[in-house]
Amino acid sequence: MVGFRTGLVAALLVLLAGCGEKDTEGDRGAAADKESGALALREKGQSHFEAACLPCHCPAEGYPGTVALIASRGAEFADLARRDDLTRDYIRQVVRMGQGAMPPYRKADLMAEELDAIAAYLAAE
Repeated sequence: MVGFRTGLVAALLVLLAGCGEKDTEGDRGAAADKESGALALREKGQSHFEAACLPCHCPAEGYPGTVALIASRGAEFADLARRDDLTRDYIRQVVRMGQGAMPPYRKADLMAEELDAIAAYLAAE
């Protein structure tokens, strides 16, 4: 009877150990999938940013968004892609509501998915 119980406990331990490994691999896979999706979103955001935002916010002399940011906040705030203080919510709000010289962008001008991708690209999160 003792041998049977010992064998049963050993078998259960082996099964439980195997289950733990599967969960760990699944967690790593899910994390990799999530990171891969976030990277793809940021890449799309960069593309949308270049198309929709750089005509005014190119970090060079003479672009109206860049000039306005330098005048109101300082040169260190002018290059949006290099800032580390922007959040996704703030970016969405400024784009949809406008701010200063920047006009608001309606959903017809910039779809929600495009704005979400731009926010993911620019946000410091």
